[in-house]
Formats: sequence, C-alpha cells, structure tokens
Amino acid sequence: MENHYQLFGLTLKSELEFIELLPSQNDQPDIEIVMGDVPEELDRMVVKGVLFQAGQNQCLFRIRDVANYLVENGNRITVEIINDSEPGLIRAFLLGAVFGALLYQRGYLLLHGSAINSDKGAVVFCGASGVGKSTLAALMAEQGHQILTDDICAVYLDNDQNPTLLPAYPQLRLWSEALRKFSISTPEGRKQISERQLKFAVLKKNNFNPDPRLLRKIFILGTHNKDEFVLKHLQGMDKVRLLRRHIYLSRLESINHHKADRFNLLSEITNQTDVIHLARPQTGNRSKEICDLVKQELDR
Repeated sequence: MENHYQLFGLTLKSELEFIELLPSQNDQPDIEIVMGDVPEELDRMVVKGVLFQAGQNQCLFRIRDVANYLVENGNRITVEIINDSEPGLIRAFLLGAVFGALLYQRGYLLLHGSAINSDKGAVVFCGASGVGKSTLAALMAEQGHQILTDDICAVYLDNDQNPTLLPAYPQLRLWSEALRKFSISTPEGRKQISERQLKFAVLKKNNFNPDPRLLRKIFILGTHNKDEFVLKHLQGMDKVRLLRRHIYLSRLESINHHKADRFNLLSEITNQTDVIHLARPQTGNRSKEICDLVKQELDR
C-alpha cells in the first residue's frame, strides 16, 4: 500500500505508514520510501560513524535490533526491518538521523533545534541534548505559537537570498518528566515512542502550518550555576562559531556537496538573523521566566 505525506516542503511516497505526518494530495513525490534489503557496507565510503557509513550520494544506517536504512541521491530510502522491531522506533530513526542524511544530500543546512512561528518569522531554539529545546517550544505552543519543527531545522536561501526554514511535521518529542513538570497539555494525543524510551510523541496537528518561514531569531540555550538568566546578543563571527556547534549530526554534513551554498547560507544567517545566547539556572522550575524572556525578544 502506498501512502503520500508532506514534510520539510517535500512530498513523500511511502510503503510505511506514519501517524506523525500530514497527508499529501500531490501524486508527484519528491522522495520514495520502500521496503527491501540493503548492503552490509557501501562500496565507496567517505565517512564512517558508529551507526552509519556515508559515501557519494549514499548513506547507510545500521541500527541494532531496529532496522537498516539506505539513503540514496536525496530522493530514496530503503528500509530493511530487523525481526519484530517496534514500529515507533523504526519511524523515529527514519524521521531523525536517516531523514537528516537525505536533507543533507539535497543541499540543506541543518541545525539541531526546535522551532516555532512568530509574527515576524521562524524562531529556532538550539542547544545541547537535554537543555530543553523541545520543552521550550512546547511551552511557547501553549501560549499560541505554531510548532514548525522539532530536532531538525532545515534552512535554505530563498530566491531573494533570505534564510528560510522549512517546517517539518506537527510533532514534539518530550520526556515524561517534562510533560508532568510543566503541565503541558496534549489535547491531540500523545504516544510513547517505544517501550525502550520514556519520550512521548506529542501531536500538534491543529497548530501547524507547512509553509516556509523566514528565519528571524535563533536562541542558543545553555545552563549555568548562577541564580539568574543571562541573555547576550551575538555579533559577527561569534554567531558563526556558535552556530557551527549546533549543526545537526555534523559528521554527516560532509555528504552535503554544496559547500559554496552552505558558506553563503551561514554568511546570510550572520547578516540577517538575530542570534541570542540564553543561559538559565541549572535548578528550579523557571519556565515562566524563560518564556517571558523569549516573548520580550520576539516583541523587539
């Protein structure tokens, strides 16, 4: 059975079903997902990690007890399921690192972060794993902002050379502790991703718009041992240096062969986008304060 979906501005034809994605009526897909066997190794490997191998227009992922994935030419993913692995985990890896590799093959710059919409454009929250990117996006959604993406922020230059973000799909992945601690509502439902993970997939289909958004602000989130928030607007090369630290799966970036475009994109982000470093106290529930700080910056 074929299913058609939309994500990252692309149409996906898939033999797998995705409860996370919005349907598409477009019968001319940009990407195809098929079930089948994948090779043990790539013939021509450029870079290798613990879970992946990448070569010229190919990337192979081997996820133990879940599935193997072969990504080719930015338009095809072959999935080889291992035994009776959990469907939620198969989809989670595919929509994460595997699809990130495909977006790199298509030439996008990927930031590791979550994003919401504002009156002026897209707002991205970057930071190390566990710093609260998805939680902050969820809290801002509670206050009426649309969710644009979670985990992967795909950015490109539009025809007017403006940095632009492609919304992904209407879901956030949140730890059970965050749902409880911050009383985040889940009116459209939530589902535990797998028996191995305490993260929940929180659907936000009624608060999502797939249209591209101009990239206006990037918050780099961090923590410190002080009892206060420290907010700093970055300038010049400080922007580039910090942004480079938050490239999504940076070792995979080498499979993006559009180096000149990528350099130009980073330059335009530096010139056109406000990049803000926001450090919060390590302890205590300070969610209202951090949301208030973000809202003040969005009103500038």
